[in-house]
Amino acid sequence: MLVPLIKIKQIDTNNHILKEIYINPDQIVYISENYSLTQKLKEGKITLDLHPETSFTKIKINLNGYVEEITVIGAPGIIERKINNSARRLLRG
Repeated sequence: MLVPLIKIKQIDTNNHILKEIYINPDQIVYISENYSLTQKLKEGKITLDLHPETSFTKIKINLNGYVEEITVIGAPGIIERKINNSARRLLRG
């Protein structure tokens, strides 16, 4: 089952966009907090309309030997729970 998340992508130095994505939990290699993006938001370097206390999570995804790193909105614990809750719903049918 795919998990919906909100990805933040840097267009250029000070411009970012948000995009809804769906990821396969089986392809996740690891998740960790993206401290640098969180700091940029607190410093006002990200012009999106987000709460200053918003956290970001880096997710590494293995796509058949190719590893891609994405950043999504939410703290690692929240993202992990969202992924686990999605897996449980699939098992319950």
